[in-house]
Amino acid sequence: MDFGRLWHVDFDDLEPYLRFKYNQNHGKRETGYLGFDTDYMGVLDNNEYVQVLLDVAMSFDTYGDLGRISSWGLVARNGKSELVLIDYGLTSNVYESYYS
Repeated sequence: MDFGRLWHVDFDDLEPYLRFKYNQNHGKRETGYLGFDTDYMGVLDNNEYVQVLLDVAMSFDTYGDLGRISSWGLVARNGKSELVLIDYGLTSNVYESYYS
């Protein structure tokens, strides 16, 4: 997928970052930034796309689907490639009810 080219972040870093911030916001203790250095955390903290995802995770009580590559698609709009979220239904409640 084109996350690096379009959003300037490594997709593999999204899920750990979102999980850390989600848990931090919900009063759950995390042990660290999972190896991200301070400069890279600043990149993620200041990336407008990542922050929109974080807002979605907090607003809809979900982050699981956001960090799965299968939840994303790539479309062309007005001649430009854009990433689109196509699956975001895994809330904490759904996870606890059906998967834990």
